Amino acid sequence: MCIRDSHNTLHYLCRIFETLAKMGLGTKQSYFVLDKLTDMYFESFSEEDLARIAFTYAQTNRENKFMGRLQGHFIKNSKSFKLESVAKIAWSFLVFEEKSLEFWSTIKKICEPIEEMTRISRKSRALFYQVLTEFKDGYIQAIQFNVEPQTEEALKAAYLQNLQIAQVQGEYLSLIHISEPTRQAEISYAVFCLKKKT
Repeated sequence: MCIRDSHNTLHYLCRIFETLAKMGLGTKQSYFVLDKLTDMYFESFSEEDLARIAFTYAQTNRENKFMGRLQGHFIKNSKSFKLESVAKIAWSFLVFEEKSLEFWSTIKKICEPIEEMTRISRKSRALFYQVLTEFKDGYIQAIQFNVEPQTEEALKAAYLQNLQIAQVQGEYLSLIHISEPTRQAEISYAVFCLKKKT
């Protein structure tokens, strides 16, 4: 497998896989391709794309070797990850029921003070709120996040808003068609068609 202009290509492939997972359209074949890409090009992915891949796997709760590799990489290079990516990674490992004290201690170290998490995107705040909720309920007794009430409320508000938006989108829009790519070339496109439900 040869990928030209690898960083840009890998970035767009990550976005495609993430979108397919969100829409429930991933296939066995598409995840086979993702498995191969992550195995062959792990070191070439940006921190943002590594977070996207983790998020993609977590949305389908699909067994893979990538998460184990990511955990070691994340602990070693945690300072280079932005909070947006950290929120995705934390949520993804929560889905896979990761219990490593070293991993969660690293997450805690990056995210405190938690007030910093209120400055990231709504979707990322919503993900991190779910992580906080699990730890508040005793996910790992040895680790507790220190959160001020107003900060927790701000994160909760993002979570509830995210739920509301997802519900509206699911209620009023449905996927009716995905075209085949126009051609096998460097520049190609496919069309996603959404229809308003009646």
